[in-house]
Formats: sequence, structure tokens, C-alpha cells
Amino acid sequence: MKGIFDIRIGTQLKVGFGVIFVFLMLISFTSLRQTQRIASTTATMYDHPLQVSQAIGSLRSDVLSMHRAMKDLVLAAEANTILPALDGYRIDALKQLDILQERYLGPESDLDGIREDFEKWNTIRGETIRLLREGQVEEAHSRTDRKS
Repeated sequence: MKGIFDIRIGTQLKVGFGVIFVFLMLISFTSLRQTQRIASTTATMYDHPLQVSQAIGSLRSDVLSMHRAMKDLVLAAEANTILPALDGYRIDALKQLDILQERYLGPESDLDGIREDFEKWNTIRGETIRLLREGQVEEAHSRTDRKS
């Protein structure tokens, strides 16, 4: 009876290298699958929470800048330089709201409330600008003061 050691050395080497090659292919295939899963998870992690956080930060910055510009508009009455900046902040804020609408994974009612509040605030802002243009500076100034 021939054992494994009775096979010729050349054949043993070929079988050994073949086994090593099969294991190498198996490990390579497993490694490739795991790398693809990690890449997919990383893309998901980037596409949603990070971009939502960035959009929220930009939206907050735009709203605060608009608020500050409205105060400057009422106090300094330099409408020619401040109004275009206000429109730029508003456009960027709407763009950030669109990004949130697309990427936010929570309930849509959260974003609907934010968008409604922003639109209400824009209406109030527009009314304040109208009052300034009509020369009712004191009334416009009282609209930008804190009520608390």
C-alpha cells in the first residue's frame, strides 16, 4: 500500500503548490468581498450623516447671517450692499434645505416644519424690507428687536 510519502517528490510539490494556490485564491476572493462591503458602508456613512451634518451647519450659518444682515440693514440703511447678500444667504439656505430633504433619513415631518418656519421667516423678512423702503424705519427696527 502506497502512502502519501510514496508519491514522487515532483508530484508532491505540484500538489502542495496547488493547495497553496487554492487557499490563496480563496483568501483573495474573501478579501475582495470584504473590501467591497467596507467601501459600500463607507459611502453610505459619508452620503448620509456627514452631508446632513454639513447641510445643517451651513443652514444655521445662513440663517444667522441673514439675521445679522437684517439688523445691519435696519441700523445702517445700506440696502445696496446688504440686500444682495441677504438674497445669497436665502438661496444657499434653500439649497441646504434641498440637500437635507434628499439625504435626511429621519421623518419628513421634521424637515417640513423647518421649511415652513423658514418660509414664514422669509415672509416676515420681506415685510421688514418693504417697511424700510417705504421709510417706516422705526417700525422695521421694532420688528428686528428681540421680544423676550
